[in-house]
Amino acid sequence: MGFAAGRYRFVLVWIMCELLASCATTSHSTAVTSTTEPSSVVPTTSGSASPPPPPPSPAPSSPSVSNSPRIPAGYDQYSNARYGFTTLWPSSLQIQAQPADNDGQKWASPDGQVQLLAFGSNNIHNYSPRQDEAAAAQGMSVTYANVTGNIVTVSGYMNNRQAIIYRRDVVGPGAIDTLYWSYPASQKAKWDAAVTLTALSFQPGNLDTAH
Repeated sequence: MGFAAGRYRFVLVWIMCELLASCATTSHSTAVTSTTEPSSVVPTTSGSASPPPPPPSPAPSSPSVSNSPRIPAGYDQYSNARYGFTTLWPSSLQIQAQPADNDGQKWASPDGQVQLLAFGSNNIHNYSPRQDEAAAAQGMSVTYANVTGNIVTVSGYMNNRQAIIYRRDVVGPGAIDTLYWSYPASQKAKWDAAVTLTALSFQPGNLDTAH
Protein backbone atom coordinates (compact mmCIF):
# COMPACT_ATOMS: atom_id res chain seq x y z
CA MET A 1 0.00 0.00 0.00
CA GLY A 2 2.79 2.43 0.91
CA PHE A 3 4.54 1.71 -2.37
CA ALA A 4 1.37 2.15 -4.40
CA ALA A 5 0.51 5.44 -2.65
CA GLY A 6 4.01 6.73 -3.22
CA ARG A 7 3.83 5.77 -6.86
CA TYR A 8 0.46 7.54 -7.23
CA ARG A 9 1.85 10.76 -5.80
CA PHE A 10 4.79 10.57 -8.17
CA VAL A 11 2.48 10.23 -11.18
CA LEU A 12 0.44 13.28 -10.10
CA VAL A 13 3.55 15.37 -9.64
CA TRP A 14 4.82 14.30 -13.07
CA ILE A 15 1.51 15.19 -14.77
CA MET A 16 1.51 18.63 -13.14
CA CYS A 17 5.07 19.29 -14.33
CA GLU A 18 4.15 18.30 -17.88
CA LEU A 19 1.15 20.70 -17.86
CA LEU A 20 3.28 23.57 -16.60
CA ALA A 21 5.92 22.92 -19.24
CA SER A 22 3.29 22.83 -22.01
CA CYS A 23 1.76 26.16 -20.94
CA ALA A 24 5.16 27.81 -20.87
CA THR A 25 5.96 26.57 -24.40
CA THR A 26 2.63 27.81 -25.80
CA SER A 27 3.05 31.27 -24.27
CA HIS A 28 6.57 31.58 -25.69
CA SER A 29 5.43 30.49 -29.17
CA THR A 30 2.67 33.11 -29.21
CA ALA A 31 5.05 35.86 -28.20
CA VAL A 32 7.51 34.88 -30.92
CA THR A 33 4.79 34.87 -33.60
CA SER A 34 3.57 38.36 -32.71
CA THR A 35 7.09 39.82 -32.74
CA THR A 36 8.18 38.15 -35.96
CA GLU A 37 5.19 39.25 -38.10
CA PRO A 38 6.44 40.34 -41.54
CA SER A 39 6.99 44.07 -41.75
CA SER A 40 5.09 44.21 -45.06
CA VAL A 41 1.74 44.10 -43.30
CA VAL A 42 2.54 47.14 -41.16
CA PRO A 43 1.78 50.49 -42.90
CA THR A 44 4.85 52.61 -43.38
CA THR A 45 4.90 55.86 -41.44
CA SER A 46 8.05 57.40 -42.88
CA GLY A 47 6.85 60.52 -44.74
CA SER A 48 3.44 61.20 -46.27
CA ALA A 49 2.32 59.14 -49.23
CA SER A 50 2.53 60.99 -52.61
CA PRO A 51 -0.85 61.74 -54.20
CA PRO A 52 -1.59 59.97 -57.47
CA PRO A 53 -0.58 62.00 -60.53
CA PRO A 54 -3.40 63.94 -62.19
CA PRO A 55 -4.81 62.50 -65.43
CA PRO A 56 -3.11 63.87 -68.55
CA SER A 57 -4.72 66.92 -70.08
CA PRO A 58 -6.62 66.16 -73.26
CA ALA A 59 -4.79 67.06 -76.43
CA PRO A 60 -5.92 70.39 -77.86
CA SER A 61 -8.41 70.00 -80.62
CA SER A 62 -7.33 70.86 -84.10
CA PRO A 63 -8.20 74.40 -85.12
CA SER A 64 -11.40 74.55 -87.06
CA VAL A 65 -11.01 75.19 -90.72
CA SER A 66 -13.47 77.61 -92.15
CA ASN A 67 -15.24 75.90 -94.98
CA SER A 68 -15.54 77.68 -98.30
CA PRO A 69 -19.09 78.10 -99.56
CA ARG A 70 -20.13 74.84 -101.16
CA ILE A 71 -20.64 74.88 -104.92
CA PRO A 72 -23.87 73.04 -105.80
CA ALA A 73 -23.67 70.02 -108.02
CA GLY A 74 -23.99 70.95 -111.67
CA TYR A 75 -22.41 74.39 -111.22
CA ASP A 76 -18.98 75.97 -111.43
CA GLN A 77 -17.72 79.30 -110.12
CA TYR A 78 -16.31 82.12 -112.18
CA SER A 79 -14.20 85.00 -110.84
CA ASN A 80 -13.25 88.00 -112.95
CA ALA A 81 -9.70 89.22 -112.45
CA ARG A 82 -10.31 92.73 -113.77
CA TYR A 83 -13.50 93.76 -111.97
CA GLY A 84 -13.34 91.29 -109.10
CA PHE A 85 -16.91 89.94 -109.27
CA THR A 86 -17.82 86.25 -108.87
CA THR A 87 -20.78 84.13 -109.88
CA LEU A 88 -21.91 80.56 -110.28
CA TRP A 89 -22.76 79.25 -113.73
CA PRO A 90 -24.43 76.00 -114.87
CA SER A 91 -21.81 73.54 -116.07
CA SER A 92 -24.25 72.32 -118.73
CA LEU A 93 -23.55 75.56 -120.62
CA GLN A 94 -20.46 75.97 -122.76
CA ILE A 95 -17.79 78.60 -122.16
CA GLN A 96 -17.52 81.09 -125.01
CA ALA A 97 -14.49 83.04 -126.13
CA GLN A 98 -13.37 85.56 -123.55
CA PRO A 99 -13.35 89.25 -124.59
CA ALA A 100 -9.95 90.78 -125.23
CA ASP A 101 -10.47 93.42 -122.53
CA ASN A 102 -11.25 90.72 -119.94
CA ASP A 103 -14.40 92.47 -118.77
CA GLY A 104 -16.36 89.25 -118.23
CA GLN A 105 -17.43 85.86 -119.55
CA LYS A 106 -20.19 84.42 -121.71
CA TRP A 107 -21.71 80.93 -121.60
CA ALA A 108 -24.25 79.41 -124.00
CA SER A 109 -26.20 76.24 -124.59
CA PRO A 110 -25.03 74.04 -127.51
CA ASP A 111 -27.82 75.42 -129.72
CA GLY A 112 -27.11 79.01 -128.65
CA GLN A 113 -30.66 79.69 -127.46
CA VAL A 114 -29.67 80.03 -123.80
CA GLN A 115 -27.09 82.67 -122.97
CA LEU A 116 -25.58 83.79 -119.69
CA LEU A 117 -23.22 86.76 -119.39
CA ALA A 118 -21.37 88.16 -116.39
CA PHE A 119 -19.40 91.34 -117.04
CA GLY A 120 -18.23 94.62 -115.59
CA SER A 121 -18.21 98.09 -117.08
CA ASN A 122 -16.98 101.45 -115.93
CA ASN A 123 -19.75 103.83 -114.89
CA ILE A 124 -18.78 106.44 -117.47
CA HIS A 125 -22.25 108.06 -117.35
CA ASN A 126 -22.23 108.36 -113.55
CA TYR A 127 -25.52 106.47 -113.42
CA SER A 128 -27.40 106.26 -110.17
CA PRO A 129 -29.24 102.98 -109.54
CA ARG A 130 -32.49 104.56 -110.79
CA GLN A 131 -30.85 105.79 -113.96
CA ASP A 132 -29.29 102.40 -114.51
CA GLU A 133 -32.72 100.78 -114.15
CA ALA A 134 -34.10 102.94 -116.95
CA ALA A 135 -31.15 102.15 -119.20
CA ALA A 136 -31.39 98.40 -118.52
CA ALA A 137 -35.11 98.33 -119.39
CA GLN A 138 -34.66 99.79 -122.89
CA GLY A 139 -35.89 97.49 -125.65
CA MET A 140 -37.52 95.13 -123.16
CA SER A 141 -41.16 94.43 -122.38
CA VAL A 142 -40.64 94.79 -118.63
CA THR A 143 -42.56 92.52 -116.26
CA TYR A 144 -40.51 93.21 -113.14
CA ALA A 145 -38.22 96.04 -112.04
CA ASN A 146 -36.77 96.72 -108.61
CA VAL A 147 -34.08 98.86 -107.02
CA THR A 148 -32.80 97.87 -103.57
CA GLY A 149 -29.89 100.00 -102.46
CA ASN A 150 -27.40 99.79 -105.30
CA ILE A 151 -28.85 96.52 -106.72
CA VAL A 152 -30.97 96.92 -109.85
CA THR A 153 -33.10 94.01 -111.11
CA VAL A 154 -35.03 94.11 -114.38
CA SER A 155 -36.74 91.22 -116.17
CA GLY A 156 -39.19 90.84 -119.01
CA TYR A 157 -39.53 89.71 -122.63
CA MET A 158 -37.89 90.45 -125.96
CA ASN A 159 -38.39 89.22 -129.52
CA ASN A 160 -42.20 89.30 -129.37
CA ARG A 161 -42.19 87.56 -125.98
CA GLN A 162 -40.20 84.65 -127.37
CA ALA A 163 -37.18 85.28 -125.14
CA ILE A 164 -37.05 85.92 -121.40
CA ILE A 165 -34.50 88.46 -120.21
CA TYR A 166 -33.21 88.72 -116.66
CA ARG A 167 -30.66 91.37 -115.71
CA ARG A 168 -29.08 92.27 -112.38
CA ASP A 169 -26.76 95.26 -112.08
CA VAL A 170 -24.82 96.28 -108.99
CA VAL A 171 -24.09 99.99 -109.38
CA GLY A 172 -21.19 101.92 -107.92
CA PRO A 173 -19.67 105.33 -108.59
CA GLY A 174 -16.75 103.79 -110.46
CA ALA A 175 -18.11 100.58 -112.00
CA ILE A 176 -21.22 98.48 -112.64
CA ASP A 177 -21.17 94.67 -112.43
CA THR A 178 -23.85 92.85 -114.42
CA LEU A 179 -25.42 89.37 -114.58
CA TYR A 180 -27.50 88.84 -117.72
CA TRP A 181 -29.67 85.90 -118.81
CA SER A 182 -31.51 85.27 -122.08
CA TYR A 183 -33.45 82.04 -122.72
CA PRO A 184 -36.55 80.85 -124.63
CA ALA A 185 -39.88 81.50 -122.94
CA SER A 186 -40.77 77.90 -123.77
CA GLN A 187 -37.92 76.79 -121.45
CA LYS A 188 -38.91 79.00 -118.53
CA ALA A 189 -39.58 76.09 -116.15
CA LYS A 190 -36.20 74.56 -116.99
CA TRP A 191 -34.07 77.66 -116.34
CA ASP A 192 -35.86 79.68 -113.67
CA ALA A 193 -34.10 77.87 -110.81
CA ALA A 194 -30.67 78.43 -112.41
CA VAL A 195 -31.44 82.13 -112.88
CA THR A 196 -32.37 82.46 -109.22
CA LEU A 197 -29.29 80.58 -107.97
CA THR A 198 -26.83 82.53 -110.08
CA ALA A 199 -28.44 85.83 -109.13
CA LEU A 200 -28.14 85.01 -105.42
CA SER A 201 -24.53 83.91 -105.85
CA PHE A 202 -23.49 86.99 -107.82
CA GLN A 203 -20.99 89.02 -105.78
CA PRO A 204 -19.70 92.36 -107.10
CA GLY A 205 -16.11 93.50 -106.99
CA ASN A 206 -14.82 96.94 -106.11
CA LEU A 207 -17.37 99.40 -107.51
CA ASP A 208 -15.81 102.54 -106.09
CA THR A 209 -13.24 103.01 -108.84
CA ALA A 210 -13.04 102.42 -112.58
CA HIS A 211 -11.02 99.45 -113.84
